[in-house]
Amino acid sequence: MIAGTTPPPGWSGKLWALQQGLQHVKTPFTLLLDADIELAPGIVAELRKKALAENLTLVSLMAEPPMMNFIERLLMPAFIFFFKLLYPFNLANKTTSPVAAAAGGCILIKTETLHAINAFSSLHTALIDDCTLASHVKRTGQYTWIGLSHAARSHRGYSELMQIWNMVARTAFTQLRYSSILLTLCTFIMVAMFWIGPLAFLFFSTQLLFLTSIFTWIAMFFAYTPTLVYYQRSILWVLALPLIGTLYLAMTWTSVLRYWNGERAHWKDRRYESKANN
Repeated sequence: MIAGTTPPPGWSGKLWALQQGLQHVKTPFTLLLDADIELAPGIVAELRKKALAENLTLVSLMAEPPMMNFIERLLMPAFIFFFKLLYPFNLANKTTSPVAAAAGGCILIKTETLHAINAFSSLHTALIDDCTLASHVKRTGQYTWIGLSHAARSHRGYSELMQIWNMVARTAFTQLRYSSILLTLCTFIMVAMFWIGPLAFLFFSTQLLFLTSIFTWIAMFFAYTPTLVYYQRSILWVLALPLIGTLYLAMTWTSVLRYWNGERAHWKDRRYESKANN
């Protein structure tokens, strides 16, 4: 047990705790693990084996989210789905790609690299610290890898919609780089994908709009189904995508409005001011 100290100004509690813990690490690899993550026996050894075999500096597992109640079953598989749309794993796992991603719940990384990139000091102001860490590693020309796994499970339950709402709103605008252009594009894509097709199907009879609606639904079905199958959910949940997409778009706009009002993030009763107010 390491006795921690109060975070300095500008540091989050998690990153300050990691910074203090790093000073005591003597092993070649450091495991970064959230307190609510449960790992299957032997998975850390497998991650280390993969890192050594494939010359990876950082390996990360996207933990299986909780799906115990209706709101979790409705929104948590879609959380993984949208994350993979924002950070395509096949690109994140390529050194030549600028896309960088990691899941902070479970990361195994070379200790010497953490020191070399001055972690966690170099990213202590980052809201999306896991992806920022992966980005810093990739900038040095080293290899990173992220994947899904049933061997890592999250026990952070969400009993109410607002818990998931605030979790998403905390970083949604950050993921869009605080860009109004990306926000407009995201809004257009979400509305076009989840509502134009169904509305055209219900209220219009022209052949073009009818075919557009059919194509939209087919595209949504094939895009979302692999995620549902992976987490052993009924594929009928794909019919809820218009509702799911609307909720996630509203969460994104909550993130935007909070930022424009001077609140960079709001999470677990903590508020971080936007850069405009710093």
